Amino acid sequence: MAEVVTLRAMKLAQMSRHDIFEPVYDSDEKALYFRLNDELQGYEMVVSSCNNGAVEILSKELSQLKSIGDYKGEIDYFKL
Repeated sequence: MAEVVTLRAMKLAQMSRHDIFEPVYDSDEKALYFRLNDELQGYEMVVSSCNNGAVEILSKELSQLKSIGDYKGEIDYFKL
């Protein structure tokens, strides 16, 4: 799990914030929505367990700002 998060973070660090999402346009060239850049796809993971409480705790802790230590002033990817 840590490897997947690290590899995606390394890819994100190489990109401009403007390149992370790509606009999808309609026939009038109006942006309908933004989709994740293809380079950032493939890092998804599924967490499963027969203990739903454990999965819930893991999912919440992975995305918390405190999980990145001293980098919280530099990174806005994580939830507060």
